[in-house]
Amino acid sequence: MQSKLRGDLNLMKDLLNYSTTNFDISKATSEKLQRHLWYLSEELVGLALLDEDVSLAIKRQMLENMKRHMEDEDEEPLKRCSWDLATLAVCQLDSFATPKTVRLFQKFHLATDFLETDPSCWGTNLTFRAAQDHLKTLQVVNDQAERGVALIQQFNRTLTKD
Repeated sequence: MQSKLRGDLNLMKDLLNYSTTNFDISKATSEKLQRHLWYLSEELVGLALLDEDVSLAIKRQMLENMKRHMEDEDEEPLKRCSWDLATLAVCQLDSFATPKTVRLFQKFHLATDFLETDPSCWGTNLTFRAAQDHLKTLQVVNDQAERGVALIQQFNRTLTKD
């Protein structure tokens, strides 16, 4: 899931940039992918903090964004975010980080003291490693649900004749 956030955002940017050579393909594929970016939210972007492939500069900016706008902290985060294509074309992962991002760690009862230090020191921080290990075990529910539906459909086909 960690790399998926970054990878899907980069794919979206590539699709939007493709509009200079083929607008119709870019528009169709971008709009389709946009409907599947529901997980690109201010809470779930916290997974990128644990991704070793995300640059230190992006992580530092995410931490900075998490410290800003504290007046909005009491509002409940959106359950399903929808982003317009123009916004997605120019943003980085840090654009999604807000003070609500820390709620990801709170919901899993994970210590967040590592967020007070520079990301370059996180590799040796025990609470960071524990959070990283714990969140690496998360499984994408949608993938498992799709496998379950496919299994049921396959089973139903064995019971009936066309």
